[in-house]
Amino acid sequence: MKLVSDAYRELGKTFTNIGQGIVLAIVLAWLLKESASPWLGVAAIMGGILLISQGIYLIQKAHHKQKREEKKS
Repeated sequence: MKLVSDAYRELGKTFTNIGQGIVLAIVLAWLLKESASPWLGVAAIMGGILLISQGIYLIQKAHHKQKREEKKS
């Protein structure tokens, strides 16, 4: 089961990094006035925040799985 918690942790880190990249790219585009549509920017920010929250959820899930495995042993 350690493999499962490691997979959750790595997937969570990946989601978090992608979400941060999206949010950072949109904020930079707004600062440089390169945004084509404000709605696209808002949708990208919301998508980035959703990815970050899903990443945090998966990392927490991996942590709880690891704690349960340690209690069983």
